[in-house]
Amino acid sequence: MKTLSLHRRRRAKSLGNTRHGAVTQGAYVLDERDCGKAIAQFQTTLEINPNYLLAWGGLEECYIAAGNYDKWADAIEHEETIFGQAYAAVQIQRVYAASGFKGLCGWFIQMESDPRTTYYNPYDVATAYAILGARDDAFEWLEKAYETRNSGLVGIKSHAGFDTLHSDPRYAALLKRIGLPQ
Repeated sequence: MKTLSLHRRRRAKSLGNTRHGAVTQGAYVLDERDCGKAIAQFQTTLEINPNYLLAWGGLEECYIAAGNYDKWADAIEHEETIFGQAYAAVQIQRVYAASGFKGLCGWFIQMESDPRTTYYNPYDVATAYAILGARDDAFEWLEKAYETRNSGLVGIKSHAGFDTLHSDPRYAALLKRIGLPQ
């Protein structure tokens, strides 16, 4: 992650005090797993543009890494609202209030695991399983993400949700097949 972090740090400096610069700096700090600083960077971006989706996505990842599930659910709800998905935002709020973190992860798995729907996203399903600690299920869905050439796989090394998989030999094998350095 050090190479990716160095690249992000240089990119952030080149962008200066813009929303892109703040998001890139936040991503760099998140790569280093300094959630407090990363959250501050993403919030700086949201002061510039409250509807900047990359900043909300960064906050989601920070809140997962920090174990702050209430704020994680709020960030996802806000993202869905920005996307114009009011129904999904209400569902997220309802499911989280009734079932908490694990229930909301299960809801995402259910929503995004059916290839017949527009919500289908094997990478997000793998992320939910990894966050829940279901390693075998996470790898099963990472394989599906690989088979469908899901663009999310590009960021797998820096995504905090997959930290628990790093010690598994299947993770190193997947990185190799994707073409990412180990």
